[in-house]
Amino acid sequence: MRVELVKGEGIRRPWIELPDAWVTTGDGPDIAEAVRVAAEEMARFLMHRLGLSADEAYMLLSIRGDARVSQCAEPTMLAATARMIMPRL
Repeated sequence: MRVELVKGEGIRRPWIELPDAWVTTGDGPDIAEAVRVAAEEMARFLMHRLGLSADEAYMLLSIRGDARVSQCAEPTMLAATARMIMPRL
């Protein structure tokens, strides 16, 4: 694993680059919010990395993106984490 700080990328959260995919994460008080944050971060990443408009990024994400719940705590704790996975183009 290599950790790299890339200045000027404009991404608010870390992302993971795998040989075959990009991964962003999101968290929130429930699963829906965690997935929303992860999807928003992936759309922002695609806009920056591929030069897509917001509409294009969200269309691509709706076709190729894969949301996965990473963690969900006890209901009384109200915490969830999700990943958004996008195969590299």
